Amino acid sequence: MLRRSKSPCGSFARGSDEHFSGALLCDTFEHLRIDPAFVLSEICRVLVHRGFLLLTTPNVYSLPSLARFALGRSVADPLTEFGKLRRLGHMGHVREYSCAEVSRFVEASGFALQSVGYRHDDRRGSRRDTILRLAYRVVPRCWQRDIVIVARKCSCGPLLQPL
Repeated sequence: MLRRSKSPCGSFARGSDEHFSGALLCDTFEHLRIDPAFVLSEICRVLVHRGFLLLTTPNVYSLPSLARFALGRSVADPLTEFGKLRRLGHMGHVREYSCAEVSRFVEASGFALQSVGYRHDDRRGSRRDTILRLAYRVVPRCWQRDIVIVARKCSCGPLLQPL
Protein backbone atom coordinates (compact mmCIF):
# COMPACT_ATOMS: atom_id res chain seq x y z
CA MET A 1 0.00 0.00 0.00
CA LEU A 2 2.91 2.31 0.59
CA ARG A 3 5.63 2.81 -1.95
CA ARG A 4 9.10 4.14 -1.28
CA SER A 5 9.69 7.76 -2.27
CA LYS A 6 12.88 8.93 -3.94
CA SER A 7 13.74 10.79 -0.77
CA PRO A 8 17.28 10.01 0.43
CA CYS A 9 16.08 9.80 4.03
CA GLY A 10 14.04 6.73 3.18
CA SER A 11 10.60 8.09 4.04
CA PHE A 12 7.51 6.58 2.48
CA ALA A 13 5.30 8.35 -0.02
CA ARG A 14 1.58 7.86 0.38
CA GLY A 15 -0.07 5.64 -2.21
CA SER A 16 -3.20 6.56 -4.14
CA ASP A 17 -6.30 7.27 -2.10
CA GLU A 18 -9.42 5.22 -2.90
CA HIS A 19 -7.65 2.92 -5.33
CA PHE A 20 -8.56 -0.65 -4.24
CA SER A 21 -11.92 -2.39 -3.99
CA GLY A 22 -10.93 -4.75 -1.21
CA ALA A 23 -8.26 -5.74 1.28
CA LEU A 24 -7.44 -8.95 3.11
CA LEU A 25 -5.79 -8.87 6.52
CA CYS A 26 -5.66 -12.57 7.35
CA ASP A 27 -3.86 -13.77 10.48
CA THR A 28 -1.78 -10.59 10.55
CA PHE A 29 -3.46 -8.22 13.00
CA GLU A 30 -2.06 -10.07 16.04
CA HIS A 31 1.51 -9.58 14.74
CA LEU A 32 1.36 -5.77 14.52
CA ARG A 33 3.78 -4.35 17.09
CA ILE A 34 3.16 -0.66 16.54
CA ASP A 35 -0.19 1.09 16.13
CA PRO A 36 -2.65 -1.39 14.58
CA ALA A 37 -5.22 1.43 14.33
CA PHE A 38 -2.94 3.24 11.88
CA VAL A 39 -2.69 0.11 9.71
CA LEU A 40 -6.48 -0.11 9.51
CA SER A 41 -6.69 3.62 8.85
CA GLU A 42 -4.30 3.27 5.90
CA ILE A 43 -6.31 0.36 4.52
CA CYS A 44 -9.43 2.51 4.79
CA ARG A 45 -7.67 5.36 2.99
CA VAL A 46 -6.72 3.29 -0.06
CA LEU A 47 -10.12 1.57 -0.41
CA VAL A 48 -12.84 2.97 -2.64
CA HIS A 49 -16.07 4.03 -0.94
CA ARG A 50 -17.88 0.84 0.18
CA GLY A 51 -14.68 -1.17 -0.43
CA PHE A 52 -14.45 -4.29 1.73
CA LEU A 53 -12.06 -5.49 4.40
CA LEU A 54 -11.79 -9.16 5.37
CA LEU A 55 -9.92 -9.53 8.65
CA THR A 56 -9.15 -12.78 10.47
CA THR A 57 -7.25 -13.05 13.73
CA PRO A 58 -6.95 -15.53 16.61
CA ASN A 59 -9.58 -15.23 19.32
CA VAL A 60 -8.11 -14.62 22.78
CA TYR A 61 -11.22 -16.33 24.22
CA SER A 62 -10.86 -19.53 22.19
CA LEU A 63 -10.97 -22.89 23.94
CA PRO A 64 -7.19 -23.46 23.60
CA SER A 65 -6.45 -19.98 25.01
CA LEU A 66 -8.87 -20.48 27.90
CA ALA A 67 -7.29 -23.87 28.64
CA ARG A 68 -3.78 -22.35 28.72
CA PHE A 69 -5.04 -19.62 31.04
CA ALA A 70 -6.74 -22.16 33.33
CA LEU A 71 -3.46 -24.09 33.52
CA GLY A 72 -1.60 -20.95 34.58
CA ARG A 73 0.17 -20.38 31.26
CA SER A 74 0.02 -17.25 29.16
CA VAL A 75 -1.97 -17.12 25.93
CA ALA A 76 1.19 -16.26 23.99
CA ASP A 77 4.48 -16.48 25.88
CA PRO A 78 6.22 -13.10 25.38
CA LEU A 79 9.75 -14.52 25.46
CA THR A 80 8.89 -17.07 22.77
CA GLU A 81 7.01 -14.57 20.61
CA PHE A 82 9.72 -11.88 20.77
CA GLY A 83 12.37 -14.57 20.22
CA LYS A 84 10.84 -15.32 16.81
CA LEU A 85 12.05 -11.91 15.65
CA ARG A 86 15.66 -13.08 16.06
CA ARG A 87 15.17 -16.67 14.93
CA LEU A 88 12.71 -16.25 12.07
CA GLY A 89 12.99 -12.57 11.14
CA HIS A 90 9.38 -11.79 11.98
CA MET A 91 7.48 -11.16 15.15
CA GLY A 92 5.25 -13.75 16.73
CA HIS A 93 1.89 -12.83 18.20
CA VAL A 94 2.24 -9.52 19.98
CA ARG A 95 -1.26 -9.74 21.39
CA GLU A 96 -4.41 -11.70 20.76
CA TYR A 97 -7.66 -9.77 20.87
CA SER A 98 -11.29 -10.37 21.73
CA CYS A 99 -13.94 -9.92 19.06
CA ALA A 100 -15.17 -6.72 20.74
CA GLU A 101 -11.65 -5.24 20.72
CA VAL A 102 -11.03 -5.99 17.04
CA SER A 103 -14.48 -4.65 16.14
CA ARG A 104 -13.73 -1.38 17.96
CA PHE A 105 -10.45 -0.99 16.03
CA VAL A 106 -12.22 -1.63 12.72
CA GLU A 107 -15.09 0.79 13.40
CA ALA A 108 -12.76 3.51 14.73
CA SER A 109 -10.81 3.34 11.46
CA GLY A 110 -13.74 4.27 9.20
CA PHE A 111 -15.40 0.89 8.56
CA ALA A 112 -18.93 -0.37 9.15
CA LEU A 113 -19.13 -3.99 10.27
CA GLN A 114 -21.00 -6.22 7.81
CA SER A 115 -20.52 -9.52 9.59
CA VAL A 116 -18.69 -10.80 12.63
CA GLY A 117 -18.18 -14.50 13.09
CA TYR A 118 -15.94 -17.27 14.31
CA ARG A 119 -14.30 -20.31 12.76
CA HIS A 120 -11.93 -23.13 13.63
CA ASP A 121 -9.69 -25.51 11.72
CA ASP A 122 -11.43 -28.81 11.35
CA ARG A 123 -8.13 -30.69 11.31
CA ARG A 124 -8.08 -34.39 11.61
CA GLY A 125 -5.02 -35.93 13.05
CA SER A 126 -3.92 -35.82 16.63
CA ARG A 127 -6.00 -36.81 19.60
CA ARG A 128 -5.97 -33.16 20.71
CA ASP A 129 -7.51 -32.10 17.35
CA THR A 130 -10.25 -34.71 17.72
CA ILE A 131 -11.10 -33.57 21.26
CA LEU A 132 -11.10 -29.93 20.19
CA ARG A 133 -13.31 -30.66 17.16
CA LEU A 134 -15.84 -32.42 19.41
CA ALA A 135 -15.72 -29.61 22.00
CA TYR A 136 -16.43 -26.99 19.32
CA ARG A 137 -19.68 -28.81 18.53
CA VAL A 138 -21.08 -28.20 22.02
CA VAL A 139 -19.67 -24.82 23.14
CA PRO A 140 -20.81 -21.38 21.97
CA ARG A 141 -19.28 -20.25 18.67
CA CYS A 142 -17.61 -17.31 20.45
CA TRP A 143 -15.06 -19.80 21.86
CA GLN A 144 -13.85 -20.92 18.44
CA ARG A 145 -10.24 -20.33 17.41
CA ASP A 146 -10.51 -17.44 14.92
CA ILE A 147 -12.45 -14.21 14.62
CA VAL A 148 -13.67 -13.38 11.10
CA ILE A 149 -14.78 -9.82 10.32
CA VAL A 150 -16.12 -8.44 7.06
CA ALA A 151 -16.45 -4.66 6.97
CA ARG A 152 -17.13 -1.96 4.39
CA LYS A 153 -15.54 1.45 4.18
CA CYS A 154 -18.13 4.00 5.24
CA SER A 155 -16.05 7.15 5.59
CA CYS A 156 -12.63 8.57 5.00
CA GLY A 157 -11.72 7.41 8.49
CA PRO A 158 -9.55 9.27 10.91
CA LEU A 159 -6.44 8.99 8.69
CA LEU A 160 -4.23 8.64 11.72
CA GLN A 161 -0.65 9.72 11.44
CA PRO A 162 1.97 7.10 12.33
CA LEU A 163 3.40 7.18 15.85
